[in-house]
Amino acid sequence: MSTTGKAENAVQVTKAIQDIKNHPISSQTVCCNLEKSGMKAMVKKKCPLLSKCHRKERLDFTMVGNGCGKRQERVLVTG
Repeated sequence: MSTTGKAENAVQVTKAIQDIKNHPISSQTVCCNLEKSGMKAMVKKKCPLLSKCHRKERLDFTMVGNGCGKRQERVLVTG
């Protein structure tokens, strides 16, 4: 569940376990056992957005070529 990305936190894991077993269990118990098994709570690292200058540099780089001397006509620039 938590390794497959179906649960965001220990409370959701607790609810899923209680759906499988009809036995009450504390979310704190689930949280402690997840930590004992080596799992940690983390926040996804955010990437900075590209500035106008960097977007222009990326576009210029792709227009010059792809390293083989060939010019790319249609390039999708995201960001």
